[in-house]
Amino acid sequence: MAAILTGSGSPYEYQRYLILKWFSDNHVGHDDVLKFCRRLLANRSAPGLLLPQAASYLGEFAGGLHDYERLESALYRDSDIASRVAYVCALGKAPRALQNRAFGKVKGENLYLDWAIDATKQRAGKPRGAG
Repeated sequence: MAAILTGSGSPYEYQRYLILKWFSDNHVGHDDVLKFCRRLLANRSAPGLLLPQAASYLGEFAGGLHDYERLESALYRDSDIASRVAYVCALGKAPRALQNRAFGKVKGENLYLDWAIDATKQRAGKPRGAG
């Protein structure tokens, strides 16, 4: 499935979205999928449906601080509110200092961002599996 997602065989973007969603929903980390998500964020080349899913996957399976910094950078750079909300949520596992910096810069810009920040902070305060 990762080869289909990342290959040049060019499935429809919705197919890519479904494959990426499958990896996320089933909590399957995969290096090629991570590279694919990093490439999408760096190039801003993904359509609206795929980019938030890529951000979510990257936040879940981040390979280190550099992945969270990518998400933070995308949060400041992009103007699409759905993508920006996805970046906020994807930063839920980021180091607290990075979260505070990122959230502090965008808090108050938009009601949806504020809700996402509050929800992400609440979720981060709960033990795993607590919902």
